[in-house]
This record gives sequence, structure tokens and C-alpha cells, in this order.
Amino acid sequence: MGRHAAQELVEEIGLVADPEDMRVWGVTRGEFGNVGVHFLAPPVPAALVLKHYEALVEAEVARGACPELDQLAVVRSDQDVTGLGHYADFLPQVVTRYTAPRTLRTA
Repeated sequence: MGRHAAQELVEEIGLVADPEDMRVWGVTRGEFGNVGVHFLAPPVPAALVLKHYEALVEAEVARGACPELDQLAVVRSDQDVTGLGHYADFLPQVVTRYTAPRTLRTA
């Protein structure tokens, strides 16, 4: 599945990641029963992600194609989600989990 996640990252954002570095992070269920498997890619600066996305969109538009994502936003909190307008129905639960305080678990 990491191979598919890495491929989606290239197709949607324009960033290349080694499939071996993709880590399953969570699973969501959307409003219509759809299931999403979410991966963590190796961390990179937000500016680099946006730069790759902009280059991908520019290249797709130049060849007459429609980009898979019509916009990309950096979200750092639940409050950032509410200002986005349209977004995937699972986004609030993903952001809530990702931004939640992490606790150390001991065995």
C-alpha cells in the first residue's frame, strides 16, 4: 500500500517519496461509507510542498490537463479547516487526530 500512497503523492502534489518511507497512520470512514487509509510521508517544509504543487499544476495546465486537486492549503489546526470552504468529509477528523497532543505510552 505504501507504493500506492507514494504514487498518489506524486500525482496529486508532485512530490516524490520512497514507498518504503510511507507509514500507515490512520483509517477514516466518510459520510457515504467510503474508507480512507492515510499515510505519513517523510516530513518536508510546507514551502517545498507548495512549490512542487504549483509546478505540477503549471505543467498540467500547460499540456491542457485539469489538475487532480484544484487547490492546496497548509492546515495546522481545527480552526484552519473551517475557513477552507469545500473539503473532503474526513478532513476534520484527520486534522483533529494529527494535531492532538501526543502522549507517551508505556507498556
